[in-house]
Amino acid sequence: MEEALRNSEKQYRALFEKNPQPMWIYDLESLRFLAVNNAAVDHYGYSKEEFLRMTITDIRPPNDVPALLENVARVTSGLDRAGIWCHRKKDGTPILVEITSHVIGFADRKAELVMVNDITDRKRAEAEKENLQNQLQQSQKIESVGRLAGGIAHDYNNMLSVIIGRAELAKMRSLNSASLPDDLDQILQAAMRSRDITQKLLAFARKQIIAPK
Repeated sequence: MEEALRNSEKQYRALFEKNPQPMWIYDLESLRFLAVNNAAVDHYGYSKEEFLRMTITDIRPPNDVPALLENVARVTSGLDRAGIWCHRKKDGTPILVEITSHVIGFADRKAELVMVNDITDRKRAEAEKENLQNQLQQSQKIESVGRLAGGIAHDYNNMLSVIIGRAELAKMRSLNSASLPDDLDQILQAAMRSRDITQKLLAFARKQIIAPK
């Protein structure tokens, strides 16, 4: 029975030590690390000796510690899906991790077994995807505005062509009138300014460089 117990303990220790996910056990009262596996050592950059001199607050950003203490205080027994937290590696690199833990007895202490899933790359990829989607939506909006500007400019330009043409004809036919040419000049000037506006709209629709004044 003693040999079977030793073998069982050896197997479970191997499962802990060789698990590819970072894992550790910490004291729920002092928050000190009691055991860490090889994956945690490799991932965080601390040696086992360094880990065992630390508490779980040492791998958290200072502003996260109050929320961490509140979460630990709520832990009583069983499985705890603590959600997503920010951790810091030994070199100061911040990482986003998903924490799953379970209360256990360890060396006559009430402790918690923690498994860490680093989701930093996944979250970064999701953020990049969202950013690209936002850029695409913005580009589509600009393209829609460009098409609208082009349509308005073409319709406006057609009407202005009629105004300008008719005003020029009327001016030529009414040279004997004292005030009519001046009135027609005002019409032409307004139409010309309006035509300049349509050119700017068309330039925007075609994505040309413009310098409005």
